Amino acid sequence: MKICIDAGHGGGDTGAVGPTFLKEKDVNLKVALFLGDILKLNGIEVVFTRTTDTRFGNTSNESLSRRVKIANESGSDYFISIHCNSAENRSANGTEVFIYNERSKAKDMAEKILNQIVNTMGFRDRGVKTANFYVIKYTTMPACLIEIAFISNPNEEKILADEKNQRKIALCIAKGIGEALGINIVEYKKGKVNAKAGLNVRKGPSTQYPIVKVLKYGEEIKIYAIEDGWYKIDDGWVYGQYVDLV
Repeated sequence: MKICIDAGHGGGDTGAVGPTFLKEKDVNLKVALFLGDILKLNGIEVVFTRTTDTRFGNTSNESLSRRVKIANESGSDYFISIHCNSAENRSANGTEVFIYNERSKAKDMAEKILNQIVNTMGFRDRGVKTANFYVIKYTTMPACLIEIAFISNPNEEKILADEKNQRKIALCIAKGIGEALGINIVEYKKGKVNAKAGLNVRKGPSTQYPIVKVLKYGEEIKIYAIEDGWYKIDDGWVYGQYVDLV
């Protein structure tokens, strides 16, 4: 199973901007990266349209076309586009998920993602809707576009700005995807250090990164992501060879 994750906007295209100047592009990317970590941890292959603060091309049409091209050439089974909503009326609030039409095979997944976000985050349920958005119209696989919450609403902007909430939202999306696919999604896996001399925790997934602490033999850890044999834990990264999954 392969999922293409699209973090909306990027680079010079900030997307919507909240009352305290929180940029939609930044929230979208953080949630997308957290979502990718969770899906990969659960054995789902992931393709990103972007993993950094970048924009494709000089126009909105060029950017949208490139995103669709990445998705269509990736052989992905589903496409998930992540956005924050905005309105002139700052009291507008809630979550909605868009699909191209009512016959879309993504409808069930869209409903499950929506339910997970609404029930966990407490946002208002604005429903699953249809729209002619470019990225869900021209992708060849079932596609959902998620409007997590209103960045223009001061209360929801505050929630969206918090990294813990960004991870929580990503987990909601992952659980909705998993529910639709019949996969039980876990937020983390448990491990135990098997290196008797102790295990270095590094700032990034490579020995080139500095050591931030040392774990003791037998110490239990939570693993949130896997990258090239390295495990992401609460304080940094450890090499997976020295950890037994429990």
